[in-house]
Amino acid sequence: MDFKLERGHIHIPIEIMGKKGTAILDSGAGINGISPDMLVKFGDQFRRDSKMRIQGVYGTEKKQVYSQIPVKMFGETFTLDKFVEGNFGSADVLLGLSFFRAFVVQIDYPHSKLRMMTRDALDMSHLSNVPMKKNPSTLLPLVKVDINGSGNIWLTFDTGNAGGILLNDKAMSYLGLTPKKNEERKIGVSAGMNSTFALNELFTLNSVKIGPFELENVQGTHALSGQKNNMDNHGGGNRLSSRNGKSSLGLLGFDVLKHFVVTIDYSKTLLNLSLPDE
Repeated sequence: MDFKLERGHIHIPIEIMGKKGTAILDSGAGINGISPDMLVKFGDQFRRDSKMRIQGVYGTEKKQVYSQIPVKMFGETFTLDKFVEGNFGSADVLLGLSFFRAFVVQIDYPHSKLRMMTRDALDMSHLSNVPMKKNPSTLLPLVKVDINGSGNIWLTFDTGNAGGILLNDKAMSYLGLTPKKNEERKIGVSAGMNSTFALNELFTLNSVKIGPFELENVQGTHALSGQKNNMDNHGGGNRLSSRNGKSSLGLLGFDVLKHFVVTIDYSKTLLNLSLPDE
C-alpha cells in the first residue's frame, strides 16, 4: 500500500468508529497514542485501564490508558490496546511497537510503499545486514551504527524520529563531539509526545555507517545543556534506556532511513537495508 510522508513521519489511512483518519508508524514508541479529538468523539466507548506514567524524551506525565479500540486498516479491523492521549500533528493515532510485532514490515521510503508479510512468506534469517538487538528494559529495537569512524554505538531504530540522529550526552562525549560556542550554534526545536518542547543543537555528522552503507553529511542533534530530558531513563513512552551493556545512546530516524527500503522482523531482531529499484 502507499503511504504519505509528512515531515519525515509515515502516515497510513485508518478508520475508528466510522471516522476516517491517519496513523503514524513509530517503532520508537512502546505504547500507542490517540488524539484528543478522537477521545472527545469516542472516548466513552473505549475501555479505561489504569493510568500509566508516560516518559518521553523531553518530559514525564501520568496518563489514562485506553484499550479495546477498533482500528480499521489494510481493509481489516483490529482491536488494539494500550493507547494514551497525545498530539501527533495532523495524525489521529500513533501506532507504536505493537504494530511491528505481528508481521515482517517493509518500508520503501523512496517510493512511499508499505508491505506487511508473514514470516512464512519471507525468511529474514539470511537477509539481515544490520546488527539489531532489543533494549532489555524497553524492548525497543537498537541498531549498531559507526559515526565519524569513531567506533560503534547503539541507537534506537525510530521511524517516529523525523530528524537524522539524536545523540545524548554520553554519545557526544564518546564520539568526541564538543558542543559549539553560543555564537556558532544552530538551534532547532523538537516536540515530545507529552506536549513538551526542547531546544536542540543542530550539527552535521561527516560519516554514518550502518550495515554495508555509508552516508555523508547527516543531520545530527543534541539537547542543549541545562534542559531536562529522559534520554537515559526512558520508560512508558519507551525510546531510550540503558541496561546490560545494550544501552541506547540516541535515536536514528528519517534523515538516515529515507534513502532505503527498510525490512524489519522485529520479533527475531532482523533488519535489512537495501537501495530501491529505479
